[in-house]
Amino acid sequence: VGIAVCEKQPQLSQDINLRGTQNVLAGGKPVVYASVLAGYNGHFQIDEKTPVDPQAAYYRHKVEAERLVLDMHGTVLRFGALYGVNPTAMRDDLLVHSFCREAVRAGEVTVFQPDSMRPLTYLREAVRAIMFMVGPMRPGIFNVVSCNLRKYQIVDAIKDTYGCKVKAIEGKDDE
Repeated sequence: VGIAVCEKQPQLSQDINLRGTQNVLAGGKPVVYASVLAGYNGHFQIDEKTPVDPQAAYYRHKVEAERLVLDMHGTVLRFGALYGVNPTAMRDDLLVHSFCREAVRAGEVTVFQPDSMRPLTYLREAVRAIMFMVGPMRPGIFNVVSCNLRKYQIVDAIKDTYGCKVKAIEGKDDE
């Protein structure tokens, strides 16, 4: 998962993200596939009909896997950046989580391009969306987003919670 790892290990990325999906689909039943919004690549306003233009290998593999799922009459859920507590597998590399980690550990959050927008999906809402789609299968692509926030709005909420400092940088965003 993630652009950096997939760029460093493109064959492994393809094996897991694309061939793994092919293996699941070989069972012959439609599936609900968890995908990402990032394949839209720079579109400000999007919906499920917005064309995708994936730039990184990770996103290209996700889009290829989506096509396979749709060919089998499955469901594709494109999630915004996930956030929320997962007691069994907490990831601190996700945007909101990494900001919280910085606030707690360093007492300061550094935010690149604070005015840039981020679609976010709360973990519980992602789970609810999956459960909703599993009932009677609903083939197609569905974007699942809890909110669209500017990055400064995210760090302002974290600042209010943790009392940390915020350092805004207008340079290139690594997220």
